[in-house]
Amino acid sequence: YNPPVFWPQIGEVRKALNLPVVANGDIWTLDDFRRCQDETGCRHFMLGRSALANPALSHQIAGELGLPYAEPETDWLRLMQRLIDRTGDTKYTLVRMKQWLNLAQRYGDFRHFDALKRANSVDGLIAILSCPSSASSQMGAGR
Repeated sequence: YNPPVFWPQIGEVRKALNLPVVANGDIWTLDDFRRCQDETGCRHFMLGRSALANPALSHQIAGELGLPYAEPETDWLRLMQRLIDRTGDTKYTLVRMKQWLNLAQRYGDFRHFDALKRANSVDGLIAILSCPSSASSQMGAGR
């Protein structure tokens, strides 16, 4: 989980093998992706925490590669309800949404995260996300 990532070495492995190699590590922005692509020569890439931090990143990369993609989901209330429906556990949902939104604030204009992190229930989180000037209207698709 800790930088630095060694993209040139991934490129050396890719050249030595007659197999597809998947590059990953520290791809947080479209510029990071471009550097990774240049340094590794790879055609396949994997995102981890950065996909949670910036849900639009995979779509931006797909666009860069000329691949089809759907618009990212930015309706946080709908996403949270889907998580509740899937898990049946509002406490789990609250913790996961806070974790996700904490990552997402790194790449979005998300001034209301301080209020969100203090929410102690799903209803409290919904109230904050429902406010017209809150996170849901500011988060957008990130950078």
